[in-house]
Amino acid sequence: MIRSLARHVGRFVLAVVLLVVLLCTVEVVMRVRRVRQRLQDETVSTDAELIRPSRTTFLEPVPLLDTVGGDAESVTIVTSEWGTRGKSPVLPKPVNTFRILCLGGEETFARTLPEEETFCAQLATFLQQRTGRPVEVINAGCPTSSPLSQTLRLRQRLLQLQPDLVVFNLQSREVSFDPIVRGSLHLDEDGHAAYAANPIYTAATNPLLASLKEEFASVDWVLGKTQNTLQDLSQKATPLSEEELGLSIDVLQEAQQLTNAQRAHCFVSL
Repeated sequence: MIRSLARHVGRFVLAVVLLVVLLCTVEVVMRVRRVRQRLQDETVSTDAELIRPSRTTFLEPVPLLDTVGGDAESVTIVTSEWGTRGKSPVLPKPVNTFRILCLGGEETFARTLPEEETFCAQLATFLQQRTGRPVEVINAGCPTSSPLSQTLRLRQRLLQLQPDLVVFNLQSREVSFDPIVRGSLHLDEDGHAAYAANPIYTAATNPLLASLKEEFASVDWVLGKTQNTLQDLSQKATPLSEEELGLSIDVLQEAQQLTNAQRAHCFVSL
């Protein structure tokens, strides 16, 4: 009986040792992977690597990107500190320059296209040739974002870029994301859209989780995968009811009021 007990205890100890060795191996591999990610530019192949959850606008493009993306071929993707694609806009706006700010989703950001082939770049070239004056078109697209999220970005940051014209280039799929963002929306004292915090921050702001992510690369990897999964699930498009469509139209009207208050114009393409 004693020998049987000793044998079982020995097997248990061996299993524990093997488990510890396995966890240590995984942690070492994850740490090496994390170091490589921080030292090297990685190819951007999904929207989840171009955007990040936001505490105020639900989603936003990752600022200061300088990486490679695209599907069939390598495309250099650069973003400014404003989260706009391309080089940083000059402030104050150059004299006599007509500045257009383009908001939209993937069709506007166009991660699979070189910057010079995007809708924004083509529009700038076309208008300069027709008008003979300097025209600047800023690509402020954000993949999988909704009109409400884009309006929040406009209110909180992008109007500081001093646009003369704001263009919303929207697809029906992006409009259908609005109810998701609206679930996190907070209004100001006047009843206007103020901010919308992404639900992912309910877990991400937990001090214990933050400490574990920093200390253990394996925990960081698992939580990162979970965050991407939750983000993908939260961005599933659903058909809009007439009431929800009306609320989205109200959001765009609010964006127009914000723009007009800055002596600029607003145009919506849907």
